[in-house]
Amino acid sequence: MNIKLNPTQTKLFKAIFHKVDGRLEQRTDNEYTHLALWGGYRSGKSYATMFCIFLLCTLYPGANTAIIRESYNTLYDSCIIQMLDAFPPESNGYEYSKTKREAVFNNGSVIQFRAFDVDEKLKSACYDAILLVQAERLSKNLYLGCLGWVSGQAIKRPLI
Repeated sequence: MNIKLNPTQTKLFKAIFHKVDGRLEQRTDNEYTHLALWGGYRSGKSYATMFCIFLLCTLYPGANTAIIRESYNTLYDSCIIQMLDAFPPESNGYEYSKTKREAVFNNGSVIQFRAFDVDEKLKSACYDAILLVQAERLSKNLYLGCLGWVSGQAIKRPLI
């Protein structure tokens, strides 16, 4: 996979990953468990964070991750379509289920696409990593809920 990242995307990537003995791994040599990325429209924020979630699922078998947005319409129009276009299932080791709104990887990892306006199951979920798209639009209670939901153990350290 040949991916080009801009300088801001590269900073995010390097905050999450590094190479150990020539292999890409999640970093544990920093204190980061929450990372935020700001930028203008079409600056590559969604792509960079989606790429990181994709890599966590690829590198860590059984990882349970979520990409969450405020509403289903914006989730589908931006996140789901962008993921399928950027990382097509047929060439990236996963299958996408439209009815379940999830990508299931050959290694057992999962990306669940969720929206706060239609998904009730979030309240009992357990994730290894959560990507909150446009987190500034979420209520404090929903954000605090995410802190409780990110308690999985498939990756080296849970991440929001």
